[in-house]
Amino acid sequence: MKKGLFFFSVLLCSCTTPVSFMKQLEGTWCGPSSGEGEICETWKPTEQGWEGMGEWLEDGQRSTTEHLSILETDSGWYYVAHPIQAKNPTFFKLKEVTKTTLMVSNPRHDFPQTIMYRLSGDTLFVHLEGEDMNEEPIEEDYYLLKSH
Repeated sequence: MKKGLFFFSVLLCSCTTPVSFMKQLEGTWCGPSSGEGEICETWKPTEQGWEGMGEWLEDGQRSTTEHLSILETDSGWYYVAHPIQAKNPTFFKLKEVTKTTLMVSNPRHDFPQTIMYRLSGDTLFVHLEGEDMNEEPIEEDYYLLKSH
């Protein structure tokens, strides 16, 4: 009986949509960047899903670097990144979602090919991975704290 219950709860977790994860992600998250400044992401719900904004802060000046969204289409859920300097957005297909983790991928994107968000209390861990033009693996990790 216990094995059946465990299997059933694993099955339920594999059917999770981004809704419960994104509700926890709502708000502003900031942390140190790999350079001299600070990066922030702000997320809010919309009628189509969630809208986000990536920002860079340096010397007290805030500048938007990209528009983000999580939305459901006929072919599934997508994380959409549209850097300000890019002509077109990049779509990353949802690969995994739990209450505390969201992972998306686009193997054809230059970098990153995989983005993973993991929530732990008031901390958001962001893991980016992929390959550079020489097919060398690259990984970047950030942690952002929820702004209150």
